[in-house]
Amino acid sequence: SPETLHPTASAEWVADAKAVAEANYSECRQLIKDKGLRFGRHAAEGFREIVERNQGRYEVPYGMQDSPLFSSPGLLANARLVPVLDAILGSGQGLGVSGDAEAVQQSEWRLLGRSVVMALPGAQEQQWHADGGHLDPKRHLRCHVLNVFMPLVDITEENGPTEIKPGSHYLSRDLARLTLLAKVKKQLRSPVSPLPKAGDALVFDYRVLHRGKANLSEHPRPILVLTYAKSWFRDIYNFPKRSVFDPPPEAEPTTTPEATGRTRETTEKAAREPPAPQKQGLPKSPEGDLVAGTVSMSGNAETHQLSSPPGPPPLGKDNDVGTVQAVGGHAQDPAAATGVAGGGVAHREEVDSVEEGRIPDHAT
Repeated sequence: SPETLHPTASAEWVADAKAVAEANYSECRQLIKDKGLRFGRHAAEGFREIVERNQGRYEVPYGMQDSPLFSSPGLLANARLVPVLDAILGSGQGLGVSGDAEAVQQSEWRLLGRSVVMALPGAQEQQWHADGGHLDPKRHLRCHVLNVFMPLVDITEENGPTEIKPGSHYLSRDLARLTLLAKVKKQLRSPVSPLPKAGDALVFDYRVLHRGKANLSEHPRPILVLTYAKSWFRDIYNFPKRSVFDPPPEAEPTTTPEATGRTRETTEKAAREPPAPQKQGLPKSPEGDLVAGTVSMSGNAETHQLSSPPGPPPLGKDNDVGTVQAVGGHAQDPAAATGVAGGGVAHREEVDSVEEGRIPDHAT
């Protein structure tokens, strides 16, 4: 279940953080405008520094690492937060938050990312989604990534709380089948919409189904997002590689008359010759990975898509529950066979019950 830690930050810190977050958002948008960059919705059309998740809702890592407010050990290794992280992600020393390579190797978990989700007035309600997939499509493993949401304003029904389906991290591995089985056994739990105050922290498993509700207020609703993960985990889905600071593409080289003549000759020759027969094979993604139907292979990771509706890539923060994936091929913690989800220990018999579509009564 989601856990709320309150308060984890002082009122003064929250006010300063809110001001910096709003300034970062405005500065990033202005930078994109000044450079004339193409900026659309979802990660595929966004930048490493900002992604529009849905209409009016922006996730903004821009400026986070450069701000002392968002880099202090008092925030990233908060005294109330570290015991929770240790209990869920392992028995690490909390050293990975510093960013030091040697410290990361010594810790079982680390800070994976930090950003602010800015829901502007009029931001629409999101679809249900999980921020990431499961490591093993055939069995439930312990939590490997954890979200910490810290609102920088009081959350109300009007400005759009985060709605969560408790226990859904047990189901999102094979959503359609396990949800049906849990429904038959009357194990499904109703969605909840916590209303934390500014500076509180809402903690939940990366695989939990959740969504941001519409912002019906007249003010932005900023939420600080700290994502912690097992030290070996990397998120390759939720943010693109391109940056607002990338150099502009090189201009096309000037074509000489001689080159123009050779190009015209080649074109005319091609027009006189019949086209060569094309080899039939598997289609490829823009990155060159082979894609066959709804199963794709990329490196050592295999993804299984439950359905293939039109829209954004089928995993992560931009997507709805119809495209939740189970992801295999990542390095795994040998101790994960016993399973820890959301901070509660899942014993072997509990894992077996999940295989049968039953959520353990005390599952968290």
